[in-house]
Amino acid sequence: MEVSCFYMGLSWLPILFALILTSTLYITYFLATFNGQVVGEFTLIGTTGARPPESCILAQGFNLAAFVGAICVYIWHGIAMGRTAFMGQKQPRTYLRVLFAFGLLSCVGLTVAGNFQQTGAEVVHTLGGTIVLIGSVLYAFMLTHVCRKYLAHRFAYWTPRLCIALASFTFLIVFIGCYISSRTKLTSTRPGSKFNRRPDDGGFSEFKCASICEWTLVFLLIAFVLTMAPEFRRYALRLPQVVESTLEKNEA
Repeated sequence: MEVSCFYMGLSWLPILFALILTSTLYITYFLATFNGQVVGEFTLIGTTGARPPESCILAQGFNLAAFVGAICVYIWHGIAMGRTAFMGQKQPRTYLRVLFAFGLLSCVGLTVAGNFQQTGAEVVHTLGGTIVLIGSVLYAFMLTHVCRKYLAHRFAYWTPRLCIALASFTFLIVFIGCYISSRTKLTSTRPGSKFNRRPDDGGFSEFKCASICEWTLVFLLIAFVLTMAPEFRRYALRLPQVVESTLEKNEA
């Protein structure tokens, strides 16, 4: 049995991933702002889902997005392995497996960041966020390299991916730098001031810059996943079949 969408193949999977993650981010931000749980126009993504009910929505949305994202990573790995099979011993199997591992690791980091909120498990949440952001940027660069060198994609096809990867790397570096700077300049002892910064708390400008960079980085990574849609259009997913066990036949 094959799973695909008429005239779309499997291109609906990256689109579904983008819709789930984007809607989750917007819903949690809107609710957190409406309920007065965040201060200012810009805040970190994790802060918008730090308390119920936003935390529940963030966790479920991130879990669903991670599941669909893992399927996209698996399908792209299968496509790359199939299209480079003719290379024989020169096939970059190890490179593709490392790429596959980075993709799955990023999905795991997404679930960790969603299920462990800032207020209850700051260290675990930060670890999950670090894994998903750094892992996704590395995945973007490695995948672009495969498209350019091994899959012989046209210049007009892999160049947008390279631009997104470079922009993601830039925003990642700025985000890390601004966030560390905002933490060192924090002077307030107000509860929650680390993640819900006010102008008089110290390091507000750096915190605002870090928040903008984080949101921009996430949407760039979502755009990168959407670049998989044209490739997936030509493919369908064949589901495993349930068959009678040969052991049972022999015993009969």
